[in-house]
Amino acid sequence: MLIGNVLSIIPGLLAATFAGALTLLAVPIIFGLGTLAQRRLLLLSEQTSTRRFSGKGAAFAFTGAFVVSVVMFYLAGSALDACRFTSYWILKLLFVTIAVTTGMAISTVFEEYAVGLLAHHRLGRVN
Repeated sequence: MLIGNVLSIIPGLLAATFAGALTLLAVPIIFGLGTLAQRRLLLLSEQTSTRRFSGKGAAFAFTGAFVVSVVMFYLAGSALDACRFTSYWILKLLFVTIAVTTGMAISTVFEEYAVGLLAHHRLGRVN
């Protein structure tokens, strides 16, 4: 579990940090992490009798949320340049909320993915 926690900190931190800088480098990283999450979610949905969420499109959802957060960041910067402080704080709050939520979601799924892989290597096929 500790290894899963340590491994999950890295992508969550990358997602939140890259939202404001190095955007073009971050998009493939976010999509790759979303693909890992999508694979794990698909495996989990196959093992349950009720399929509420299959995990399809998780990579695109993570990437889309990341792109929206970057757009909010630049819109907030434009509002600040135009001295529209109310718009700036609203957009900045949206940016931070979306960026942190995306980072937490990627981090959570990646931690579960790492724990699942470690359990599979140690115990065999486990949910």
